[in-house]
Amino acid sequence: MTITNLSSVGAVAQAAPKLAELKKATQQFESMFIKDMLKSMRKGFKETHFGEVPGREMYRDMLDDEMASKAAETGGVGIGQYLFDSTKNEILRQVTATQNSAPKRENR
Repeated sequence: MTITNLSSVGAVAQAAPKLAELKKATQQFESMFIKDMLKSMRKGFKETHFGEVPGREMYRDMLDDEMASKAAETGGVGIGQYLFDSTKNEILRQVTATQNSAPKRENR
């Protein structure tokens, strides 16, 4: 294994917490997108009086939240994964640049 390979492995290990945060943020973004999409789709349906109970909107919102969250966790429509893939290389580049600019310690 060459030195450059070792430094890139170190960069990935150092970037792991940031990548985990990025993954969570992109999934949350996709979840919000899917929830908005569900709300928009519901507008196209005719409302009925069947099942009209107090708190119906609150429960519908909770259901939409959960469906959107699970959809985003399992791949959803792919927006979250696209955002993650397009951003992770920039994070790795920043971590590698930080490692390369840090002063080297001598082993004695």
